[in-house]
Amino acid sequence: MPEELRREAEKEQEPKTPGGPVRERPIQQDGKWYHFGEEVSEERATALNRDHTYARQFWQRMQEEGLSPEQIRNYENALRGQIQNHAEQGLLLENVSAGELADKDKEKLSALRELASEMGYEVGQFRRGEEPGLMRASLHKIETD
Repeated sequence: MPEELRREAEKEQEPKTPGGPVRERPIQQDGKWYHFGEEVSEERATALNRDHTYARQFWQRMQEEGLSPEQIRNYENALRGQIQNHAEQGLLLENVSAGELADKDKEKLSALRELASEMGYEVGQFRRGEEPGLMRASLHKIETD
């Protein structure tokens, strides 16, 4: 199969968010890592790859749980609204399992991070707050030239 057709077939099989394909993964070229044309550190590339994988699993899980495309779109819009509302305080808050962080929680946090990125925001490292079932991370608008 020609390379172009193979890539097209892979794109069709990749889970998508309601707004389009899940964010592209960083690529390595000439020993350096790039994400959307910008050079990033190996540590950042690893984190982005992990977020990408978890976010894909999050949207895939919603499909597997039987949510319709419209329900998933509505949920994505709700998450986007949550990000927008929290941007004013510069702090993103999300409820999670009170005990050990479950894969489902990691997936949702990664999906939030990727949606925020698509909206032009950068999300800091999620950390537990004083409440055991609440994660918090800094959230700020990415300045563009």
